[in-house]
Amino acid sequence: MTSYSAFNLLFASLALPVSALFIRSRRQLRACVFATVISILIAYPWNAYAIAAGVWASIDSGPRLYAVPLNEIWFVAICTFVSSSVLSWERGDSRSKHW
Repeated sequence: MTSYSAFNLLFASLALPVSALFIRSRRQLRACVFATVISILIAYPWNAYAIAAGVWASIDSGPRLYAVPLNEIWFVAICTFVSSSVLSWERGDSRSKHW
């Protein structure tokens, strides 16, 4: 296990349970998962192009999917899920109030 894999594992074990506290409904959970999938679909080709073009290189020696480290994809997924769960959270008493 690389140090980046250990970091991702530690980050996920702390951040995902906390983000679960912000999920109030199945609809919100589906929205967070959808946002995570969309971010991966955007970030993966971006990373693959950047690596192929020589813009940046990853020193991570972990498993890769077409030159993109799986740790990068996992990190994007964790961050997106956590941020979308927090940003989509509403208090129970604020349903009738809108911006």
